[in-house]
Amino acid sequence: MALIVIDTCAILKYALDEAGADGVAEIFDRIEKRKDTAAIPATVLTELFAILAKRNLARLAAEIEEFIVATGIEIVPVSRDMAVLAGFLKAKYASAKKGFSYNDAIILALAIEYDGKICTYDSEFDRVTEVTIFQPSSSTSE
Repeated sequence: MALIVIDTCAILKYALDEAGADGVAEIFDRIEKRKDTAAIPATVLTELFAILAKRNLARLAAEIEEFIVATGIEIVPVSRDMAVLAGFLKAKYASAKKGFSYNDAIILALAIEYDGKICTYDSEFDRVTEVTIFQPSSSTSE
């Protein structure tokens, strides 16, 4: 079973009950039942809190953080090696026409380091070839 690295946008869809939330909920359920394992880099929490605080939803961010921990999703600190790899990945995938954020580069570096796959709705990952990228959908969280 490959580790699932969860992107901030997937967590936000779940937290804000947006389109796609059901698929993310199924993934969280599988993680909680230990059918899948998952991790996020600590920077996902930074991005999650920044986005939700900007919307005056800091309390929701704290609740989601508690949920992430309770569900068994590992929060991984960014190591020196991961930071260096993320720098190279940022350089590789960022272009004048299409961006690739530092956080996305760190998420990708974590997936590479842990031999995982990335759960995201972010089109910035469309060009990524190093790992499997998937969008969750109801009843298809493999």
